[in-house]
Amino acid sequence: KASPGTDCHHVVTSSDCGEMFLWDTVDGLCQETKKLNLVHTSIQSYRIPESNLVRLFCCGFYEEVHVMDPYSLTVIFALSSRITPDWISSFHVLRPRNRQDDVVLALTTSGTVKVWTL
Repeated sequence: KASPGTDCHHVVTSSDCGEMFLWDTVDGLCQETKKLNLVHTSIQSYRIPESNLVRLFCCGFYEEVHVMDPYSLTVIFALSSRITPDWISSFHVLRPRNRQDDVVLALTTSGTVKVWTL
């Protein structure tokens, strides 16, 4: 889901050859397409609290977590690790209680836990 709130009318999909698509769920048409050199295996949409901004957090057959704009399908920034870089197998974006910043908690394919504060 790429839209904020309850009136979600957009979905982003990704293929195993690196193509991404932004779909309008009302009329079923593809509104944007982008071919990347990355293959995403997991995409999580995240609405930034106190905002209507939605970001896509993606991981796959690469060593970073890429943060993307869901409408232009462009990479805004990447979260990477200089210490024991490895493919990210799973991640979650959250805002801990009593904190004002968001956190990305990830697990690599070798079992290392990575934490980034946004």
